[in-house]
Amino acid sequence: MGKPFYDLESKDSSKLQQPHQNEPSAPSLSEMNDSSYVDFIILGNKENYSVRADRLSILNSNTKLSKLVKAEKYTINHSNIDAINFEALVRFIETKFIRFGDDIKTTLNILELASMFQCHDLEIACVKDLDLKLCVENVLDIFKALRYYNTSTVQTIKTVPKPPMAADEHLNAMFFNTLQFIDQHAADVLPRDEMLSLRFEELEIIIKRDALQIPTEKLIFELLADWSSKECERKMLEPSEENRRRVLGGLIYTPRYLNMTYEEFKKCRERINLLDPIEVQLIENFFAKKKSSNLTEEQMSMLENFKKPRPEFAPMPIHLSNRSNHKNYPKKMRKYAQKQLEDGNGDNCLVNCASVFACIFE
Repeated sequence: MGKPFYDLESKDSSKLQQPHQNEPSAPSLSEMNDSSYVDFIILGNKENYSVRADRLSILNSNTKLSKLVKAEKYTINHSNIDAINFEALVRFIETKFIRFGDDIKTTLNILELASMFQCHDLEIACVKDLDLKLCVENVLDIFKALRYYNTSTVQTIKTVPKPPMAADEHLNAMFFNTLQFIDQHAADVLPRDEMLSLRFEELEIIIKRDALQIPTEKLIFELLADWSSKECERKMLEPSEENRRRVLGGLIYTPRYLNMTYEEFKKCRERINLLDPIEVQLIENFFAKKKSSNLTEEQMSMLENFKKPRPEFAPMPIHLSNRSNHKNYPKKMRKYAQKQLEDGNGDNCLVNCASVFACIFE
């Protein structure tokens, strides 16, 4: 385990817990001169830590730590590094083994360290652990972490990954699996309180998903109504209908209003009017089976989107762990994915191809 040590000459040393009288405050000189080991010094906010590592393992690791050792730079000045998780990184480099706990926040922290120090094998191990433990309770935490993990690589899959999958491809696959999980379990995820704390960009990614498996479009409307109220509060705006529409922007058009029942639409309007009077009248005409005349192209496109049906099933995940193994999914869902693949339906085809390849080299 990483051992804390202290700069006894520091002006602030009196504020720190002092080592026991018979304990050294740092590794002994003979230990430091042992060329078979290297001691990384982590400078923290309150305590500094020393983590001993096998020199040869680090040098052969092709990580950022190996570059530091070659440059004889052993001090790591990152105050937010957790010493225990950093040691887990070092031990993984030495043994190629890590035992993850139940807390996915620890796994996410180790993933951040693995990315920081370019330990790609550990990144892959973290991804597989996250995929295995993905559930309704943690999916939004994982989504937010991956969303801001590395914006240049963590995107939804647009091309089929080829074996063997690199670390960034595992991250892409995990981000896709996170969104796929939200699609499949949208009825349980969207009503969660954590949805209301999402940033606009995060909410937009989720709410615009085509394959959200929801019993009614009213669920999306209610989420927008609740989120807009919270966002006005965060921005210290009066929660008027105008301000709530303003913070939502184009998201007011994401509910597929024409797939609601008329009673559901009326209840939505009673709560808040997200659409303007002309748009509301067009929807009223649809339910009354009245033909609207002199529609602009924009209005026709809007109405088409409002009545677009959602896919019968969410796409299949990419096989990263036993949880995302296709054999654990309903037969109807697998058959639907196969049909999408055979029909060559755009991005869905690429994603399902990726799933097939991932199963091969998992």
